[in-house]
Amino acid sequence: MVRPRHLVNRLVAAAVCALILAGCAQMPQLSSFPTNGSRESVRASWGNPSQIKKLGAGERWIYSTAMEGRETWFVEFDATGRAGLPLQVLTNERVQMLKPSMSVDEVENLIGPKYYELRYPFKKDEPVHIYRFLRSEHEAVCLYLHFSPTGSLTEIGYAPDALRVITLKRACQT
Repeated sequence: MVRPRHLVNRLVAAAVCALILAGCAQMPQLSSFPTNGSRESVRASWGNPSQIKKLGAGERWIYSTAMEGRETWFVEFDATGRAGLPLQVLTNERVQMLKPSMSVDEVENLIGPKYYELRYPFKKDEPVHIYRFLRSEHEAVCLYLHFSPTGSLTEIGYAPDALRVITLKRACQT
């Protein structure tokens, strides 16, 4: 006979697994990307983007797996509405391109939107943008980008990601 407390624990564990698997199903799959696709075909295969930004005559669709994921994909459409190849931008190579004095917009055009922002009590006008990404195949890190009150990047910091697997709570220390 299963005790009620054990049954509740099993149900909670099953619900958590279902939520994690549902989140995985939402992540973009490169193999399903429609080559030279229209906006409609990209939306049909990858779903709605996290954000849409205008780019001159075209636009950029941003697919971010934040909060819990470690990937951000850019899909750029030209003036005719045709998609270029998707680009995974939250990579160590692109993070290494960050330079002091870059603006928030320049940072987000390089590695995508932040997953979280914090403000220290003693520096309320200096936001810190937090990203989670894989520095290597086996090293999950939190990236801390400190900005001045005018929006210029002043400091870049790293810390090990406390949660090495995808879970249902915020991972980086805040």
